[in-house]
Amino acid sequence: MNVLLVRPPSPPHYPLVSFPLGLAYLAAVLEKNGHSATIIDMPVKKMEDVRLRETLARERFGLVGISCMTIEYTSALDLSGVIKDALPGVPVVFGGPHPSADPTETMKNEYVDFVVMGEGEETLLGLVRALETGSPLEAVNGLAFKKNGSTVLNERRDVIRDLDSIPFPALHLLKLDEYYTFQIPRLVPKRKRYMSLFTSRGCPYGCIYCHKIFGKKYRARSPQNVLEEIKILYHNYGVRELIIEDDNFTMDLERAKKICDMIVAEGLDVAIQFPNGVRADRMDEELMAKLKKAGAHSMSIGIESGVKRVQGIIKKGLDLDKVRRTVELASKYGIRTNGFFMLGFPGETKEEIRATIAFARGLKLDTADFSIATPYPYTELMEMSIARGYLKGRDFSVFDVKTPNLETEDFSSDDLKKLQKQAYLSFYGAPLRLIKTLLKMVGDYHYFKRYLRGLKRHVLKGGY
Repeated sequence: MNVLLVRPPSPPHYPLVSFPLGLAYLAAVLEKNGHSATIIDMPVKKMEDVRLRETLARERFGLVGISCMTIEYTSALDLSGVIKDALPGVPVVFGGPHPSADPTETMKNEYVDFVVMGEGEETLLGLVRALETGSPLEAVNGLAFKKNGSTVLNERRDVIRDLDSIPFPALHLLKLDEYYTFQIPRLVPKRKRYMSLFTSRGCPYGCIYCHKIFGKKYRARSPQNVLEEIKILYHNYGVRELIIEDDNFTMDLERAKKICDMIVAEGLDVAIQFPNGVRADRMDEELMAKLKKAGAHSMSIGIESGVKRVQGIIKKGLDLDKVRRTVELASKYGIRTNGFFMLGFPGETKEEIRATIAFARGLKLDTADFSIATPYPYTELMEMSIARGYLKGRDFSVFDVKTPNLETEDFSSDDLKKLQKQAYLSFYGAPLRLIKTLLKMVGDYHYFKRYLRGLKRHVLKGGY
């Protein structure tokens, strides 16, 4: 079967560009099993409906898959209508974080025939085989489908335990040079050619705001398997910077150290960064030293709150003293740090939000992001917000980290926006931090340019 895999455009107010590794993994599994795949990444292609229809008319597809996050969901539904009109009779399957979280609601759309729930590699392959052979769809775990006008939700598939069994992403289906013309959010690359990769999936912690698409079982690729992919990126694609996207790269400290040692032993001259965030309590000095030796130059640290009580509310449970220690270790080894903070959790007071701002200001962080807590579908945060009557609405196109979607007895939407602005002014306006950070950026044009852009947006204009 010839399968088309599409990432829909993101809303104009919140443009998203990143390497579509999820689609590339799906394509690799399809190709390994004798099928063909095409990837259309619409945010990168900037493809309008007319051009999309022309592309669809050139090939015969047996199935179209659309993957989306919550903020892309509305545009994904619009896209499915265009595809159905251009390819009548060709089934459309949805997957990704949002459809996985809410398959029943997604299946109500007339242009959606199937939903893949959770990790997609094995479920999508099972669907393709069922469509080709006419075998029962009920046998495909992880699949939602329509039967006699009703939605059927099959049993959810267990997570893939042996990640080494998954083929490397089909990067040959992407034009990597197109991505280097964009400023990808969160990234401050030191090298011209960079690439994202996952070395593990899942996270065992119970943070109430987090997605569950990879499950709560931590699973890791072997260091040998990770090194093999890095060598392919290095030698075949000319990649010189690794963007580690794991939810919890440092969960297994010894494995993380082994990967660093193997990169060094192989003589790979790479830069490394961790934009998705690491846990501050899963770090020691030996690992920090090995990360630096392997090429790490920056990492984000998921902190969220500087108040112990709020750490309990959100079930993150970070030891704040360990946060300080990890930031200081990174500073000692010359690794830049960015702190992730969230403002506006149910039960959090304005005084506690200000305490988080003060905590952030007191850390030796180079940069910080102050997001507004967002209740993504079927997270515990969403359930809590609905139960307490805090949810303002369900316009998923504004479910982003800059738009308040919650109001409580303790704060309004206007309060959160003001506190967010106050957070950025307090953090970036500190003279000593500004001077030290600018001195660190001497000779690093990309980081300098990004920092000035953020300073202008957050401090001078007061926006997100």
